[in-house]
Amino acid sequence: MINELLKKKFFTVLIIVVIIVGIIAGVGKLLPESKRANIFSDAVGIVISPFQGSFSWAVGNIKDSAQYFIDNKKTSQENKRLKDKITVLENKLEKVDAYREENLRLKEILELSKQNAQHNPVCAEVIGREAENWSGIIKLNKGSLSGIEKNDIVVETAGLVGYVSEVGTNWCAVTTVVSPDSGISCIVPRTAEIVMLQGGLVEKSSNGFTLSYIPENSTITQGEAIETSGEGGIYPKGLLVGRVENIHIGADGVSKEADGKAAVDFKKLREVLVLKY
Repeated sequence: MINELLKKKFFTVLIIVVIIVGIIAGVGKLLPESKRANIFSDAVGIVISPFQGSFSWAVGNIKDSAQYFIDNKKTSQENKRLKDKITVLENKLEKVDAYREENLRLKEILELSKQNAQHNPVCAEVIGREAENWSGIIKLNKGSLSGIEKNDIVVETAGLVGYVSEVGTNWCAVTTVVSPDSGISCIVPRTAEIVMLQGGLVEKSSNGFTLSYIPENSTITQGEAIETSGEGGIYPKGLLVGRVENIHIGADGVSKEADGKAAVDFKKLREVLVLKY
């Protein structure tokens, strides 16, 4: 519909122009020959001049529009290139941070190894976890070929991890302090009170344990350090196990109990040290 109207207008204007030029040409024949060229050129100027401004404006706008799209395409390409470059740099930065953290952990493990040189330290990496007991049983990449034996002690820079409960030639399994199978005689260093630590009893916590057999008159407080007592088990005295989070009355309504959190973050555990006592 719109195209038909534009065509009609175009032909109408064209006819008018032809008529005007024809009239001017006819008039020009009546004039002397010397003036015919001038009147013809003036006539053409009169006819064309109204369209010259519009034509120039249209050409200018077409050029501007074309340049705009060219510039816009270049900008989009440049933005994509910069975004890709930023992504590459971010990935590199993440790798650098990971290497830095790993380097720091290895330095700390090396320092801990030096401090325990008398216990034949073996550095190992966590390579697996038991599906049904994710924090309770972990698997290491070292075994009997590295001199590891059952009941060896496993530690990390933050504190006690657990003990070696199973050994293969190039692997071993570790029962951690938060395993439900773990029962450890511990001591509260400040009060010298002996308590029993049981792993896996604090709900919704992969790092939790419960302390029982706390004396009724105990002054144990939140944040209190809990260490191995060295009694009735394979652990030597003085290894940090964790800290008290809250104290409450036990199921019998009389004795005190406490929930605690292991010093080691088992979710982030990577490198450990296996020691012989």
